[in-house]
Amino acid sequence: VILDSPPILPVTDAAIIARHAAVRLLVARSQRTHISACQQGATILNNLGSSIHGVILNDVKASPSRYYGSYQRGYY
Repeated sequence: VILDSPPILPVTDAAIIARHAAVRLLVARSQRTHISACQQGATILNNLGSSIHGVILNDVKASPSRYYGSYQRGYY
C-alpha cells in the first residue's frame, strides 16, 4: 500500500503519516525543488524519528547524451 501525502514543509499531514509508514521516500521535482527544501524535509522527518529510505526525482527531462551517441555510432 502506498500512502501519498501533501508536501512536508507547508503541511503537517506528511509528518503524521510518516510515523505510520514502514518505508518513507522523499519525492523531489527536477529543476523545481530546491536542495534546501529537501534538506528541511529530511530534517523534519529525522527529528520525528522517521528516517528516509530513499529519494524519488520526478519530472526529469530526458535528452540524448553526447556520450552515448558517440558510443552507439561506433557500432554502425
